Amino acid sequence: MDRLNELLQELGISKVRLAKYLGVSRQMVYNYLELEDLNKWPKEKKILLLKLLDIEDGDEGTIKGIKITTDYLMSVENRLNQGVKSSSDMDSFFDMKGLNKAEQTLIADITYLIKEKILEENKKEENFNAMNYLYHMLQSIDNVPEIKYILGYMSKTTGFISPDEFVFDEERQFIFEGILYSALTLYNNGGASRSKLAESHKRFVKDMKKKNIITILAVITLVILIVYIVLYQDKKLDVTSKKVTELYKTLGEVDINKCGGLITYSDKSITANDLDINNRLCRAYYSLNDDQINTQIEKSSKTNSNGIKICKIGESTTLATTNENETECEYQIIEKSKLKESYQNIYGSEIEEEDKFYISDKEICIKEGEVYYCGNAENYNVSIAPDSTIYRIIDKAIEKTTGELIIYDYFLKISNNICYSTNTNSEVKECSSEIKNKDLTNDDEAIKIVKKYGSIYKHTFKSDSNKNHYWYKSELK
Repeated sequence: MDRLNELLQELGISKVRLAKYLGVSRQMVYNYLELEDLNKWPKEKKILLLKLLDIEDGDEGTIKGIKITTDYLMSVENRLNQGVKSSSDMDSFFDMKGLNKAEQTLIADITYLIKEKILEENKKEENFNAMNYLYHMLQSIDNVPEIKYILGYMSKTTGFISPDEFVFDEERQFIFEGILYSALTLYNNGGASRSKLAESHKRFVKDMKKKNIITILAVITLVILIVYIVLYQDKKLDVTSKKVTELYKTLGEVDINKCGGLITYSDKSITANDLDINNRLCRAYYSLNDDQINTQIEKSSKTNSNGIKICKIGESTTLATTNENETECEYQIIEKSKLKESYQNIYGSEIEEEDKFYISDKEICIKEGEVYYCGNAENYNVSIAPDSTIYRIIDKAIEKTTGELIIYDYFLKISNNICYSTNTNSEVKECSSEIKNKDLTNDDEAIKIVKKYGSIYKHTFKSDSNKNHYWYKSELK
């Protein structure tokens, strides 16, 4: 993989651009490039890279045989630009012309959620009917303005928007919400019964047969049932939603050499107080988005007393090249305010500033003024840890009526063909015995093993005054 790293540098492909091309995070690119063999990459990502480099296989000999010419450089650049452009659009599914990014994202989110609901086997028919009713509502939304008021009311009662928000006709929306609230209160307090409403419902059926349309009364009846379930039960969340996936990322890095690894998966309860400041700052760093990190390259200016080539960054910071053969330092500039915001989002408290902190065994972030410079450290200690494969599968995510958000997941670590149910090496002997005859490169087999022998963890995220969730505690269920 050393030649692949060198090739990417010679082609001028940064980790950020490669991440966007592959459709993964920048950190995942680093993880891929640390693997000893390209064949250990996920199959679809390997195919994308082979296509980018215009080669048939990822053998070391093939990569070494690539000759960089002006024409080859331009062809790679064209494929990279096209790949980055196409990785974020949905033109293959919808005509997105004329839609801005937020509108495209909304369509994608709605489509994905509808598909997921319809594919849910144990509720397939029920969910299909519900989505069909939703489709009827959308068809009628222009003729029945109260449908919009109902949707707004639902967003308010489920906590997605403020109860004081009125984006339609404020007066009519205000009156309608008052009526709907009174009706639901009567319903939930037992003031309504089937016998009392029998005649009213007969008139409703008669009227519907005449008009053959979905009127506001039909919609209200449906909403009453939905609101009752939503308001008085914990809300089950989509585990692939942006909200859940972003919170899940804050639980730590799979790589043991980054932020101490997944130390939240212990045999005891873990809170922020159990993590040292370097670990907390490290996790805040890896929770930054790509657009919050400014990647730069600086020429090496001298060699330090240990013979390591270094670059002067800023006024007084020095960082090292990746290895002795390189003449440039690739580093990131991070605004202190952005790191502070990331820290606040994870831990719900103000950042504890440090002049420097490590983000891996070899990489460091050094504070200078209002920014941090992050790159290869001049001096470092390498931790030797056995190769391990860590499996994590989200089981479910729930938003409690108290405002807390809970994520449950399965955890299993396999090292040297031995299974461990926690990150603190609690062996599961039955699992160790069974995997000897299993092909865990098969996703279905791996999932069965993880769900059979893995530990279930409960991760609690509390809500602050602005209804933003932050990690509070991880524990065995």
